[in-house]
Amino acid sequence: MSTEGDRRPPVLVRLGIQTGLVSVLGAHLLSPRHAYLFLGPPGSGKEEWAIGFAAALVCPNGGCGECGDCRSVLAGMHPDVNVFANRDGSMSVDDARRAIKYASLSPSGTRYRVVVMEEFENIGRVAPVLLKAIEEPPPSTIYVIVASVVGNEMATIASRCVKVDFPPVDAAEIETYLVSRGAEPEEASTAAQLCGGSLAKAQELLAGGFLLRRLSLWGSAARDHPQSGFELMRSVGGLIGFVDDVVAERKRKGEADLAELRERVAKGGVTRGAIKEAEADLTRELKWLRRSEFELGFAIMLREMHPGMRGEGDLGAAYQAHSRLQQRVGVAMRRLAAGVSEVTALGALLGEQP
Repeated sequence: MSTEGDRRPPVLVRLGIQTGLVSVLGAHLLSPRHAYLFLGPPGSGKEEWAIGFAAALVCPNGGCGECGDCRSVLAGMHPDVNVFANRDGSMSVDDARRAIKYASLSPSGTRYRVVVMEEFENIGRVAPVLLKAIEEPPPSTIYVIVASVVGNEMATIASRCVKVDFPPVDAAEIETYLVSRGAEPEEASTAAQLCGGSLAKAQELLAGGFLLRRLSLWGSAARDHPQSGFELMRSVGGLIGFVDDVVAERKRKGEADLAELRERVAKGGVTRGAIKEAEADLTRELKWLRRSEFELGFAIMLREMHPGMRGEGDLGAAYQAHSRLQQRVGVAMRRLAAGVSEVTALGALLGEQP
């Protein structure tokens, strides 16, 4: 069991990624500051670390990972750990007020109240309101702010926090993590090489048993230049159909979770507002998942066409072709982000391949 002075609390060790931070943040448990900024690219593990650090802060044993407090935080159910996830547009004034309200409350049974704020770069016009609250929280309140970038709106807030940098996760660490969670070694290695340092993307690659189909479809799209409009549309249709299948699988799981939540509401255990919130979360997640699937597919195409993967004789020409594909992939991603139809964006990408 962990002790108050343990600099390697089990609840942090068990996260299994960004292991170099275990001793650093473990030391902070002895005398935590009022606000932390976990800064790093998507998929770098900062969200998981925010929850793990919150568990260690409220744990009476310094982050044992076994007690009721630790388990409750990790399950998202602890009354003294409030998480505000903002994945769709700027933070609303109502969300900011709710965060400040929770931060002002005394802990219900632990040493600290922890307010975790994810995707904090989207704070918009509420920054001045949040700044005062973060600068002067109650002594028992700790903010853990999670962000991918520090923009102008949050620069002052960032200066008031202890900054913890989260670089892209090393491929070997991702592979080890995936294998420890039950993934086949070969599939874990492939996912770790494709994910660009993002644990989240590596997990998406393996989710639902879609890895082999995903590799086959997008790999073929990289190798096989369509010889006619019919072949082009067949290839585009196959890729979009695959993305539809992945999203539909997640939607089925989300709807099953919603049905369970409605049963709990009917029994009086949960408020009706929880259903509306869960429905909105699922809609955002499905939208994000669709975009992410295309990004994963493009990464597979680039890997498939990389000279080091293909063993090309003329490496100069192969690198030039790969560079041109990178440019076209970038155009396709910008088109999708701008709302251009998937058929148009993919058709242009695949139709332009040499």
